[in-house]
Amino acid sequence: LITIVLVGNLDMDEEDAVADDVYAAVDDADLSTLQPTITGWPIIGKEMSDMMSGGLLTSTIVSAVLMLGILLLIFNVRGRFLRRWLPLLTVILGTIYTFGLMGLLDIPITMVSMSIFAIMIGLGIDYGVNFYNRYDEEVRRGSSVTQAIIDAVTHMAPAVGTALITVCLAFAALFISPVPMIRDFGQMLLIGLI
Repeated sequence: LITIVLVGNLDMDEEDAVADDVYAAVDDADLSTLQPTITGWPIIGKEMSDMMSGGLLTSTIVSAVLMLGILLLIFNVRGRFLRRWLPLLTVILGTIYTFGLMGLLDIPITMVSMSIFAIMIGLGIDYGVNFYNRYDEEVRRGSSVTQAIIDAVTHMAPAVGTALITVCLAFAALFISPVPMIRDFGQMLLIGLI
């Protein structure tokens, strides 16, 4: 049994580096007759992070494909076939914006915060479909494109704005959590929703 005592308050990157060093040291040692087991928080944390990253990537791709299918089957639009996926495109752009702004604000990307994709896809698609349907109703009534956009925003903004404020307040409640990851999760959701 070999025990390694780490300096306290290491961040995840430093713990990952320690885990990599331990794996390398065990691989370099001549332990061909033994089956070493490496354990401890840095090792478990790294393995969990690697597994969740792969799982979250898979779940994000699956949720995007499912949303494409749902929009194809349910979302009724006039005109071009590609208009059907405008709400999903909006969500993808919002996600890129969210992660870019997180980098600028030094908000860490953690295992917990990676799950915002599913929430952003669900909420963003809902808001996008509502706005587009209202716009489409106005165009069908004979309004010009410009007037239809103005009318859609004018009529939908109060309801969607109220829903957005309510959801933002619910996510802001995460700021009182004593767990830093949960607070970061709340920050990311607020940035993404806005």
